[in-house]
Amino acid sequence: QKRRNVPAVSLFIVDELHLLASNAVMEIIVSRMRYIEKDRKKRIRIVGLSASVANASDLGDWIGAKGLSLFNFHYNARPSPLELRVQGFDTNYFAARQLNMVKPAYLAIKRHSPRKPVLLFVPSRKRARQLALDMVMLAAADHRPRRFLHADEADLEKPLQLVTNEALKRTLTLGVGFYHNGLSAAERRVVTTLYNAGALQVVVSEYKLAWGMPMAAHLVIVCGTQSYDGQAHRYVDYPITDVLQMTGRACRPRRDPISKCIIMCHSPKKEYYKRFLTHPFPVESELDQRLADHLNAEVVTKVVQNLQEAVDYLTWTFYYRSLVKNPNFYNLDGTSHRHISDHLSELIETTLDDLEQSGCLQIEDETELTPVNLGMIAAYYYIQYTTIELFAKSLRARTRLRAMLQIVSSASEFDDVLVRHREERALAKLARHLPLKIEGASFTDPHTKVNVLLQAHFSRVALSAAVGEDQRRVLPQVSRLLQAIVDVISSKGWLRPALLAMEMSQMVTQGVWSNQSPLLQLPHFTAEMAAECEKLEVESPLDVLEMEDDERARVIGRALAASSKNAQEAAAKMGDIAKMCNSWPSLEVRHTVVDADEIESGQPVLIKVELEREDDDDDDSDSSDEEDSDEDDNSEQAKARRAKIAAKRQKKASTVKGVPPGMAPRYPVPKSEGWWLVVGNAETNELLSITRVAMKRDLSVEKVQFVAPAEGKHDLTLYLMSDSYLGCDQEFKFTINVAAGGDDDSSSGSDDSDSDSD
Repeated sequence: QKRRNVPAVSLFIVDELHLLASNAVMEIIVSRMRYIEKDRKKRIRIVGLSASVANASDLGDWIGAKGLSLFNFHYNARPSPLELRVQGFDTNYFAARQLNMVKPAYLAIKRHSPRKPVLLFVPSRKRARQLALDMVMLAAADHRPRRFLHADEADLEKPLQLVTNEALKRTLTLGVGFYHNGLSAAERRVVTTLYNAGALQVVVSEYKLAWGMPMAAHLVIVCGTQSYDGQAHRYVDYPITDVLQMTGRACRPRRDPISKCIIMCHSPKKEYYKRFLTHPFPVESELDQRLADHLNAEVVTKVVQNLQEAVDYLTWTFYYRSLVKNPNFYNLDGTSHRHISDHLSELIETTLDDLEQSGCLQIEDETELTPVNLGMIAAYYYIQYTTIELFAKSLRARTRLRAMLQIVSSASEFDDVLVRHREERALAKLARHLPLKIEGASFTDPHTKVNVLLQAHFSRVALSAAVGEDQRRVLPQVSRLLQAIVDVISSKGWLRPALLAMEMSQMVTQGVWSNQSPLLQLPHFTAEMAAECEKLEVESPLDVLEMEDDERARVIGRALAASSKNAQEAAAKMGDIAKMCNSWPSLEVRHTVVDADEIESGQPVLIKVELEREDDDDDDSDSSDEEDSDEDDNSEQAKARRAKIAAKRQKKASTVKGVPPGMAPRYPVPKSEGWWLVVGNAETNELLSITRVAMKRDLSVEKVQFVAPAEGKHDLTLYLMSDSYLGCDQEFKFTINVAAGGDDDSSSGSDDSDSDSD
């Protein structure tokens, strides 16, 4: 309804359709496209691609592919025929079973693929490294240490310069690589390039990377089909879809007449894998377990406005079609129209009751659904309704940093953060050295791990490759949750916790505590370098630009030279610092209270705010001063100067440059900078207004509006807050005199201020 490009879609292609068995989001998206087709009365061609499934006709009926439009291929219909073997191991103990698979895997390579490429999949990163070393040792014991190397050693010299992992460097020189997310992007590219070029014959990979790795093989060996689940604290089987993806890596059309795959598993699971890897498997929906968040989004967008529309909405889903086909799977007592109707009504009523209790919507007259502020925030920021309920109940007017950190870490989005086997010991040891202690914490809890990871990020503690990867996945989610927290707090009208959440967003983006020097945001800057700069009254990146060249070389250049291998590396580091300093935002703020002499209690107050980005090439950097000095000068020269300044500002205001990218060396993904304009009373902790600003132009004119407080004189503050940079915030105090309004019952509108998600 609100996005013009969506109704224009005529062709919709969805790949890996069989994954909706574990992905309710995919089911909702496809269902929405079907609903849009009916609502707009415009034909949309939907093309679904999937593995061979047992209930292909049900999937086809759901997406509108019937009759000659439905193609259900046999499992053996592959670009390259697959020879599949399942080998069982009787050892019950997981670690011992993994060790017992090493020698059979090596012998399988010698027998089935002595010269052609091989991929081995293992449960963890640690196991990938160890199995690669084991393959090298077994080849050496066979008196052929370079059995798996199909290139001259001289050809490897240049690629190996990009590898810092010593174990990987050692195995690559012998034709074996390992591949997991703990490696740097450059190291993964080296492994991929050498393997695809034929220099490496064997690569050992963590099983989760089977989905995105750009490598295929003649022989695939799956060394074990279980991994450790940190939430359940036990070993669990791989999803069958993951096993299918790994077997699918054994496919090199036009190069191999036949591909081969060996599954090594625990003996009791042998028949299970024989059955599901040689026959199509049924796809079932899990939408009933994930319905609340999606239904809340539909209520917010007004697609669903009452109970009947909610039930009708379910009829567009694959879940509805699966109820009749497999009623026992969904705990359905019968398949009659009455049974299905009662089941859907009960599901909808239970889900809506949960949403109402969490404060996301209101049910009026027992049937009408009305979204409320918390539900809008949850839908806008794509967070779970249980998380928004937690925020609303936990945040207080006097919330401090320790509590804010605990609240963010407790979000439901982090329920699936992996706590690896015996990792709790390392987390507990790390937590003892962090500034904010976690009292009574369970270090097997994923939320405690998130708390530790955030504090380690702010303290810049070096982490292992696996834990560092977990940290990089957590940080973007935390930024999104903090945006939602700002909206929740602003709807309650609290100033100090809102400013605290904004500062925490800066901390997450830059990886530094808010009470540390802003200079630590610069790349390669250390605490010692920041301390030396502060002795010279250099306290911000803009001050670094103003330093004399010889002074900058003495303080910063000397420190960089001491920490670099050579002059070229030191120069490159200095270039990184200069780039961020030159991109550092410098905003000039001008604000005016419109009709300041006519403010009445309970009436809207308007503040006009001009935000102007100052550029290095701005030859009129003192334009505001010139304009003020020329204000009473009516000479032709003064008029010309004022006209020039006005024209330049008009050009800045009309030229759209897009949201500037944020400079954040320690943030794992690209991030655009954003700003908040906040009006509040610092003395009473009252937030009166909040506006989100994107700064797409060099000159942005914003209108900040709030409801005038009670009659009298009020000292207020206008805050300009960044979501990305520490030390860029500005505040401007101003006073308003409020006269008595026509309605004596008028009150502050802070509790009714709209979230910026509206």
